[in-house]
Amino acid sequence: MITDLDAREEALIAVAREAGELAREFFSKPIEIKLKGKQDYITEADGQVERMIISRLKARFPGDAFLGEEGGAEGTSDALWVIDPIDGTANFAHGIPHFCVSIAFMAGTELALGAIAAPMYGELYRARAGRCAPIPR
Repeated sequence: MITDLDAREEALIAVAREAGELAREFFSKPIEIKLKGKQDYITEADGQVERMIISRLKARFPGDAFLGEEGGAEGTSDALWVIDPIDGTANFAHGIPHFCVSIAFMAGTELALGAIAAPMYGELYRARAGRCAPIPR
């Protein structure tokens, strides 16, 4: 059983905001863009935002596992963070501001927490299993 869900939710919100701001900074300057596959873009922002998210969460929860879109899996805990650092990379790569940072927390096989930061709009959406999602601020 996963404990400290309140602490993980607090960390999730803070890290999602920080990651969104980092993505916003990358969006405003020229960056390297590559293709992973046909119509599957990757930018230097993807890797740096993902590494920042993992580093911040690992500092708070060193025993947790991570599954990132860019870096793959790390760790084997039932406490798993799932990360898409730039959700909408094609838009991001083409200078279209419709992208977000997506982070979820799995407690075993159950989705427990989720947050989506839309930094170009100053929005953060979050949810917790069994509770209503609060109005974004």
